[in-house]
Amino acid sequence: MINKSLFLKILSRQNLIVFGTGAFIGGGIVFLLLRTVFIIQKVENPIRQNTDFEFIKPLLFCSETKEYEEYKPLKEKVDAVIKEKIRDSSFINAAVYFRDLDSSRWMGINAETKYSAASLNKVPLMITYFKAAELNLQILNIKIPYTRETKQKYMDILENNIPPDQRLKIDNSYTLKDLINRMIMYSDNRAASLLVEYINTDALIEIYTDLGLSFPQNPGDSISTKSFSRFFRALYNASYLNRDQSNEALRLLTKTTYTKGIVAGLPSNITVAHKFGYRTPDPSNGVLHNELHDCGIIYYPGRPYLLCIMTSGDDLLKLEHGIKDISQTVYTEFISKP
Repeated sequence: MINKSLFLKILSRQNLIVFGTGAFIGGGIVFLLLRTVFIIQKVENPIRQNTDFEFIKPLLFCSETKEYEEYKPLKEKVDAVIKEKIRDSSFINAAVYFRDLDSSRWMGINAETKYSAASLNKVPLMITYFKAAELNLQILNIKIPYTRETKQKYMDILENNIPPDQRLKIDNSYTLKDLINRMIMYSDNRAASLLVEYINTDALIEIYTDLGLSFPQNPGDSISTKSFSRFFRALYNASYLNRDQSNEALRLLTKTTYTKGIVAGLPSNITVAHKFGYRTPDPSNGVLHNELHDCGIIYYPGRPYLLCIMTSGDDLLKLEHGIKDISQTVYTEFISKP
């Protein structure tokens, strides 16, 4: 039997601190580094530390510069794709945020426009659990039962608009680690619902606060491409989670089975750590059209970059094809420049 109240305490900031002085100091270092990322503004170039980790490159200092002028040709080409998709009714609108992760140079199109995050919200939920696991890895081995009662409780939100490759089975128990894997790899709403059930909401809110973001209050317009990119930047920079957990989170995101957006616009040998989100129209919450988003890190050898694309339109297939075309345009233009 799960002691839910104990587990809720494990995931609260207050109780994370009382694991002991050593854990508190370690957490302090993590948060201090996070603060450094956002406070230091005048360093001309980011300073990174080389490690043996596969998916991260820790950030020591960073300059939060203005939009990079030399990305104007890239911006114009991406903007042309978006306008063409709007003309042929593939898109109602779209937003793009691009960032060279090693130079921190970036460009955006409608990058402050907010959309419904939908399943993108599963990324901060994963980060919340991994934050707790920094202090006690055994947390991820806790088993949670999936029952008929649980399924009934979340009946109105459990069905995925894009069905997962694998589903939870009633009357089976799953470790938190397995639920996190399923939530990210298959975007499984059932797994996500169980994870939400056993979490302290304050711990999740604090992740948004720590990254300078507002916690979404409704399922409508809740986040922009530029804002959501902070979750991936924090993972790549290993500035919020420690290096092991940051690397594990990105490794898991490379296992995402959805391949019809950003991934479809790239060569098959390019590794991508990403998450998609899809929302059907919900006028009561201000979502008037289908929304499809795909955000992640493209590990082009020696020059990894972050790409976040959010779209709205009436046809899911056209949205998928449009995201693919934007991804392909960014990749082709980016690798053509030294």
